[in-house]
Amino acid sequence: MDTKAANEVNSTFNKSKNIVEFILRIVGEILLLVFLFLLIRLQDADLDFVWFHNSVSEWIVVGTILIMLLITGLFPDFLRSFLYSLRPQEKITIIQIKKSLLSVKVAMITAVVSELLVLIYGYVSMMVSLSVQTIQLENLLPVSLAIFAGNAIYGILAIIILLPVYTRLKLRLILM
Repeated sequence: MDTKAANEVNSTFNKSKNIVEFILRIVGEILLLVFLFLLIRLQDADLDFVWFHNSVSEWIVVGTILIMLLITGLFPDFLRSFLYSLRPQEKITIIQIKKSLLSVKVAMITAVVSELLVLIYGYVSMMVSLSVQTIQLENLLPVSLAIFAGNAIYGILAIIILLPVYTRLKLRLILM
């Protein structure tokens, strides 16, 4: 009876410890993003975040990642990759870790490729509209390039967010 009670207490302690670790990792990712944005803001205080906010570009990156993961059948493994840091090591197989690692890699590559597609399309669209309009190129080109280049931030942010998950999975695979 004492052994059963001790196992329950130990199990409860491990679960609460895992939840605290998970919350700390999320807070760490948020702090990383805030740190990066503050440093960027200190570098150029005149540049406003509104220049980078483009909901279409955000949805293109997120939507392309989700569709690619669904097409490849890796979406469940992608979701599990965030939870594997909470599970005890003996409950996860090497194949599960490798599939989750692959899903995170696919998501990171898809984020970059979809953002490159948006940048190329935006650049070609800008050049076509510049050739049709009678506005002087010197006045319109810097603003247009700043707007389109600012959209590249979403693919990069997706990689920054997924890189710690990838690293934890890779470390867990190495330790197995």
